[in-house]
Amino acid sequence: MADNFGLKIGVEGEKEFKNALRDINQAFKV
Repeated sequence: MADNFGLKIGVEGEKEFKNALRDINQAFKV
């Protein structure tokens, strides 16, 4: 249970991180 919870947090965090990187890259391109 604890492992699944940690994994879910990690996946969600990675998704947010990639979204932030994409936003930053878009900002620099413009």
